[in-house]
Amino acid sequence: TEVHLVLVGGGHAHVQILAQWSKIRTPAAKLTLVCDREQTPYSGMLPGFLGGWYEFSDIHFDLPQLCRTHGAHFIHAKVEGINARAQEIHLHDGRRINYDLASFDVGSHPEPLDLSALQSSEYVLPLKPISDFYRKWTNLLGQLEAWPSDQPPHVAMVGGGASGFEVILMLERVTRQFKHKPQLSLWQRGDLLEGHNGCVRALAHRALRNRGISLHLNTPVRGWKDQMLLWGPQGERTSPCDYLLLATPAAANPLFRSSGLPVDERGFLRVDERLQVVGEPRLFGAGDCISFPRKLPKSGVYAVRQGPVLIETFQNLLSGKDKRAVYYPQKKSLALLTMGEPKVIASYGPFSWQGRWLWRWKDRIDRGFMAKFKSP
Repeated sequence: TEVHLVLVGGGHAHVQILAQWSKIRTPAAKLTLVCDREQTPYSGMLPGFLGGWYEFSDIHFDLPQLCRTHGAHFIHAKVEGINARAQEIHLHDGRRINYDLASFDVGSHPEPLDLSALQSSEYVLPLKPISDFYRKWTNLLGQLEAWPSDQPPHVAMVGGGASGFEVILMLERVTRQFKHKPQLSLWQRGDLLEGHNGCVRALAHRALRNRGISLHLNTPVRGWKDQMLLWGPQGERTSPCDYLLLATPAAANPLFRSSGLPVDERGFLRVDERLQVVGEPRLFGAGDCISFPRKLPKSGVYAVRQGPVLIETFQNLLSGKDKRAVYYPQKKSLALLTMGEPKVIASYGPFSWQGRWLWRWKDRIDRGFMAKFKSP
C-alpha cells in the first residue's frame, strides 16, 4: 500500500527532505509539501539581502521547483487544523489531506506587544515571517527616503537579539545617504545579545555606538500607539516613534494548540529526542515551531541540523524499519552576526572574533548551502 508523507511548512529542515526525496523514497511512497508560500527564505542571508548584496533568488527556496525536481507534490495553501486521530490535515479552503506520516516546520512569529493595537499597521514591521517583512521593508525605505518633514523620522527596533542587532545596523547603512537620515534606536527588556559572551556583547555595543544608534537596555516596551512608543514597567513612559520594527522573542503558531496536539506552556509543539510529537508516532516537527526536551534557541542553525535526522527517520519508516533517529543538539553553536557591512562578529561559547574575512567565509558557507537546492 502507498505511504503518504506530508510536510507542512517550507522551513530549513523540510527543504532538505525535499532535496533528498528522490534518493530516500520507496516505490510505494509519495511526498506532499503544503505551504502558504511558494518561496521561503534562508534566514542566515537575510541581512545581506536587505542590504542589497543578494538577489531574491539567492536567498529563497523555490518550493514548487524543488517539488518538481525531486518528484514531490506541492500544495499552495494554509493549514487550519490537524486531526491526529483521523490522520487528516485540514486546509483553509475546506480540503482535507490524509497522511500516513506528517512533519511540521512552520516557523514562529514575533511575540506581540501587550498594548499594540496596530500590529497590522504599515508602521509596524515584525521581522517574522521573513517573507512578509521584506515587502514592508521596501515600503519603509521608500517612505524614509521621501520623508516630507525637516524633522528626521525615528525608527525603533524592539528586540536586542541577533536579528534585531543585524537588521538595525543594516537599516543605518542603507539610509545613511538619505536627505533626512532617520534616528535609530534599539530597545531590549534585558541585555543586548543575551546568551553570548561578554566580548561579543562589547563588540556589539561598540558597533551600535559608532553608528549613532541609541541603545535602551533593561527597558521593557509595552506597546506602540499614535507614533509613540510606550515603555516602562507599566508602559507609563513615552518616546516619539514613527516606525516600529519587532524582533521580539518567538511566539508559537496557534495551529498546534487549536488542533489538540501536545504543546508546552507557550504553545510550541512538544517533541521528544527523536523529533517525534509526544504521544503521536506518526507526527514529527522541526525548527522554531517545536519545544524540544532541552531548551533550544530559536535559530535556523538548529533546524538545518534537524533535517538529516528526519531524513534518516523517514528513510527507515518508508523501508519498513520501525526505527527513529535521535537528534543530539550541539551544546554550543557558531553565530555569525553581520554588522551592516561586509564584516562579521563570530560567537562560539566563550570565544569571539571580528573581521571582514569572516564575512567572506560566511558568504561562501551560505552560498554553498543554497546551491544544494538550485536546479542544475
